This record gives sequence, structure tokens and C-alpha cells, in this order.
Amino acid sequence: MGFRRVGILCLFAISYVVFASCRSQIINPPLAFSAPNIALCSPENESVNLPTEITLSWNATPGTLLTQSAKGAISITGFELYFARIGETFGSPSYISETSARLTGLSLSQSYQWQVAALQSDGQQSRSETYRFTTIASSAQRVEPEDLVYLGAFLTPEWVPGNPDAQSWEWGGMAMAFNPDGDPGSRSDGFPGSLFGAGHDVWNLISEIGIPAPVRSERKVLADLPTARVLQSFADIKGDLFPWIEEMPRVGIELIPPPNEQETGKLIACWGAHLQDEHATHMSCELDLDSPDPQGPWLVTGLNPYNGNDYLFTIPEDWAKAYTQGFALATGRYRDGGWSGFGPTLAAVDPWHEGNSPPAGTTLPSVILLKYSDYYNGEPDPWHEMNGYAHSDEWSGGVWVRAGLKEAVIFVGTKGIGNTWYGNPEGPCLDCENRGWWSDTFEGWFLFYDPNDLAKVAEGVLQPWEPQPYAHLNIDEYLYYVSSAQEKQHAGACCYDNKNRLLYLFEGGRGEGERTLIHVWRIQTE
Repeated sequence: MGFRRVGILCLFAISYVVFASCRSQIINPPLAFSAPNIALCSPENESVNLPTEITLSWNATPGTLLTQSAKGAISITGFELYFARIGETFGSPSYISETSARLTGLSLSQSYQWQVAALQSDGQQSRSETYRFTTIASSAQRVEPEDLVYLGAFLTPEWVPGNPDAQSWEWGGMAMAFNPDGDPGSRSDGFPGSLFGAGHDVWNLISEIGIPAPVRSERKVLADLPTARVLQSFADIKGDLFPWIEEMPRVGIELIPPPNEQETGKLIACWGAHLQDEHATHMSCELDLDSPDPQGPWLVTGLNPYNGNDYLFTIPEDWAKAYTQGFALATGRYRDGGWSGFGPTLAAVDPWHEGNSPPAGTTLPSVILLKYSDYYNGEPDPWHEMNGYAHSDEWSGGVWVRAGLKEAVIFVGTKGIGNTWYGNPEGPCLDCENRGWWSDTFEGWFLFYDPNDLAKVAEGVLQPWEPQPYAHLNIDEYLYYVSSAQEKQHAGACCYDNKNRLLYLFEGGRGEGERTLIHVWRIQTE
């Protein structure tokens, strides 16, 4: 009996060993293919002075055959991209199906590391070596006036007889914003998107229009120019937020991408008047002009009532992260006579920085980038002004231009030239019609500032009055309605299509056959 028990136990042990051995072979069969091969391509390892938008690329091939009895094919099923700043550990990878990945919004003067894992259909993977690169400290070059190539113009939609004057583009063009996602059904003619703009400057209703391909009419004949079509009709976006605006209003608008968890972008607007007390001036609204749902208003710290509420434009995200606490919206204003400052003013703000639209009456924090002395609190001492400043200047808009490695902040407007006085065109006077600030002549200008100088202001290296324009471009040769040396208001608001490097500028029509039109330049740096 004992012998049988031992035999049975031995047989069981032998069977278990054989089973376990077979099971082990089933779970861990010999590999039929080697692991995949992967090599990083671009940018090269230890590259420096790279832009803040780059494309990473790599090559990968499946593993090689290891056993002759292997059946089927092997393939690469995808990749895992590991990316981090130098000094930080890689986090969770991003799955990539192609052999390249586009990175945007990188920080200036920052070193990064990256690695890619190739995934194979048999479950194996291989990780590449780690590459490193460093982005540029700042834009190495300035956009120069000769980089701007004039493409032509197009007309705003014609006023419909019988409609209110408020629904007209004539006497308009005080505000403009580019919408990269607008007019998605338009033909692909190199001028995608749409424009939000302000109509007649008494009411400043906002409309959205398409962008036809501009035409350069050598004889400046309006009939040669195409007409933009209406995408959204004129609407009052401010509601009852600014009841104090009664005379000679000012307005600026800019479109921002969807903030935080919002589904759509927003229009940010600022409002002012020729004469005003201290009021909340900024707001936001929806892009649907039938239901704008205005939010605000808000004040801006560090600015007086006259130097923060006319033009708005976007600051590049990487620059804002590096210098303005992530505040990526530039706001400012120039008012003649020095009340706003002896040159244009600029501050960085971000109404949605805390995650949601701030309550009405909130004072938004700001980072001052450009601010000269002003008359708001009386005679300034010391006196700091822009080179060539005149009380008769008019700076009506601004854009932050990037084109490759070139960059500039450009203000647009009308520059007073020669002698300057308060009175009418004939000379100084206090009891006369058409009273205001005048000069011997006026010219339409683009005024160029270096973002590197503004960065030094944000860092505290320069004072806000120290940056000076490094160049200007006289644009009168392209304008249609400059009829005399003392013609004012040569240029209106402007905006910039960063992807296609297109700068749009309003030239307001004043009735009697003048139609408000939009000029187009391309920043050509290659």
C-alpha cells in the first residue's frame, strides 16, 4: 500500500514538471522577430537658437526575422513621445501615429529633451536615445519696413439704402480683429478666415465679414476692388455696460482662443471717449453677434482713463509666458494732446487668467510694457517722450508681428510732421471751428518697436519710457483718400493673421463716393 502511494506521488510530480515546462513554453515562446529600430532625425541633438514652434521627426523600421518558422508579418503600430524640460523627468508619453510631431508654444531661452518609443505589433518596443535642444533667447532679428509687401485692397460691404446709418461701414474702421476659424466654407485663395470690425464711428456696431483676395489697383479705382460679404450683421456687443460714453467714442477689439474649458473663443473689447472720467473700460462677449452676452466691465491697473482703451492685440504665448506672467493680450491707447502719453502706451493683461470671466468692476492686473510721460495729472516732471512726438499724432491700432525669426510690434496711425499747434488748419486759435491739434502736414505711418526692448521693460532692466521706435514706413502711396497735406485720419484699426503673415488695415470712407476699404500687406522675410 505504501509502495503504491509513493509511485502515485512520483508520477504526479513528474507530470507536474512536464506540464509546467509546457506551460512555460506557451507563455514565453521564443521571439520570432527582434525589437523595432528607431532613430531621431530632427532637430539634431544639442541644436540651439530654435524657434518656439518646431517639428520633431524620427525614422523607425520593424524588427528583423529571428526564426525561420515564424509566420505572418510584423509592423510598427505607433509611437510614444516623451518630452520635458532639461532637469525635469519625463511624464506620461503622448501617443503619435506618424513619424513627426508639431510643438507650439515653447518658452524662449529654454532647453528641452525628447525621446520616442516605437511600438511593434508583436508587443515589443524600443526607445530611442535622448536628444536635447534649446530655443532662441528672443527673436534674433527685427521686422524691417522693406519686409512688408503691399498686396492690394478690398471693399467693406456697401450700405443698404433704408437701413439706419449705424449699420454702415462708412466713417468706420475704429476696431478690427482676425478670426482664423471664420468663413470655413470660403474658397481656398490664400486669404482664409474672417474679420470682425467696427462700423460708423458714432455707434461702433460690430459686424463679421469674409476676406476676398485683395486687388492692387494702380489707379486706385474702387470699381476694381472686390467686396467682402457679410457673415454676421452689425450688432451692439456692449449692451448697457458703458452708459457714460456720449461723445467721440473709442473702441478696440481682439479675438482670443477658447479660454480654459470654454468651447468657443471670445471677443475682448475696450471702450473710451474723447473726454472721460475714470471708468471700467474692458469687457468680453461671445462670437455669435446675435447673442453676444457681454461680460464686464473691468478696469486695468497702472493706466489712466486715456491710455488703455483703444487698441487690443495678441501677444505671442511663449513671449507672454517668459515676460508677462502669461498675460497675452496687449491693450493701450493714444489720445492727441498728450493726455494719454507722449507716444503710444502698451500694457499686457489677461481677463480670463484666473479661469473664468471676472466679476463686473474687477481691476485687472497688468504688466506695463510702454508708457511715456503724460498731461493727465498736469505738467510732467521729468518729461519723457517718443522720439519725434507731436501732440497732433494719432495712433489708431497695433499688432504684434512674427514672421519666421523676425518680430516687431507695429503701431499704425497718422503722424504729425513739422510745426504743431492747437487751433484749426490755418493756425492757432481758441474760438474757431474745426478746433484741435494740427501740424504742417500729416502722413500715414507704420511705427516699429523692438519686442526685445519691451521684454527689458517687463524685466525691470528698462523704464517704460525708454523704448523708442527703430523705424517707420510711410504708407500714403497705397491709401485712396489722402487729398491734402493736412488730411487727418489716414489709417484706422488693424489686425494680423499670424499663420499667413497678413496684416489688414482699415482706411475709412467718409461718404460722397468714399467706401471704407481694407488694405493688405504680407510680411515677406525669405
